[in-house]
Amino acid sequence: MKLKALCTCYLLAVLTTAASAQGIRFANQRLQRIAETLQADYGMDCTAAGIASFGQNRIRVAEDSLGRICHIGLELFPENIVHENPSPVYAFVERYLLELYLWQELPSPAQRLAEDKVLLRFVGHENEGIRENIARHLPRFRESTSLMVLTDNHRYSLSIYENQQLQLSMRFPIRYELLWGMNKIEAENKFYEELLRYRMEEESSIPALSEYEQSVLKMDGKGCAVLLGDSYLMSSINSNRFYRLDARGEYVAVYDRKHAAESVSNLFQLPDLVPEVTVSVKQRLYKRRTLEFEVPLQKLLAFCRKAGCQTFVGIETCREDSVTGTAILLNPSYGYCHQLYFQVGTGVLDTPERVKMKLELYAFVPTHNIENLFYEKEEGK
Repeated sequence: MKLKALCTCYLLAVLTTAASAQGIRFANQRLQRIAETLQADYGMDCTAAGIASFGQNRIRVAEDSLGRICHIGLELFPENIVHENPSPVYAFVERYLLELYLWQELPSPAQRLAEDKVLLRFVGHENEGIRENIARHLPRFRESTSLMVLTDNHRYSLSIYENQQLQLSMRFPIRYELLWGMNKIEAENKFYEELLRYRMEEESSIPALSEYEQSVLKMDGKGCAVLLGDSYLMSSINSNRFYRLDARGEYVAVYDRKHAAESVSNLFQLPDLVPEVTVSVKQRLYKRRTLEFEVPLQKLLAFCRKAGCQTFVGIETCREDSVTGTAILLNPSYGYCHQLYFQVGTGVLDTPERVKMKLELYAFVPTHNIENLFYEKEEGK
């Protein structure tokens, strides 16, 4: 056994070196480990996108826009469902079931499920082992035409039916570390790399308010017409947008010194409003590390929106010379948010191309952490 373990470790090291030499990149270490295990134990090449047989099952490998291997899992969901109804559930379930099948060392599959707070049930086959269920019963689910994905904003539930009878059920927490199979350090490191490579789509203009939106505008007593949005944790952190009537009697987005707080809030909610604004970012990383860079605010927000983030803004201070506040970019599908603490001189309202916004970024903060901190603060008042 010791000799086999040493040989396996040596082979994995050789495979890792070979993959690096060929320029093969994986989106995270977990996927690289899966690929190495499949190569070492089954002779499977998972360094390019495609479908490969794996006993009665099939392995699906996918690449992202950067050419990295971004998914390796047991093919379970039809392509049309994956593309027509996007959800983090599909890739996670396919990869996680493959991991349970491949890795039998401690922690055992049962222990792993308990640690990850994942509930997995093969209905009618509870007495069979997890690995046996995956090998014997999973293949036929590819032909299932009925599945249901539900969420209560804290966890996902997946149900697969065959002839209207429940066959497989899974429930798991909405945590990006679990869904992506990566830790916080990996997630933080990939933020800047992917932002750097991100190419915005064609510049877009501020959309005109629809008749319905105009009909629900609320005047705020400062001469602004407010299009009320949603709030996050407290009413002062919201997605409101601010407008005024111009000389032609049309509503335009507010951006002036008279309404400095509302104008800065609009910069986050309507990032195409003033594309010249640049932010000087200090990203706070794990173990007190920092990363500093500059980027157009428009690009930063477009990048986060494309990842599924919703923007909420809270203005903390508004003085004659500066505005400070917090922006929360919330991704409910993966259970994280980016916290942005900002400070900007009011000169940005006159010459946006000459005044940089200072921004302190905490990326990939688990939403349950944010909620706990907020409620602890409220209880302490």
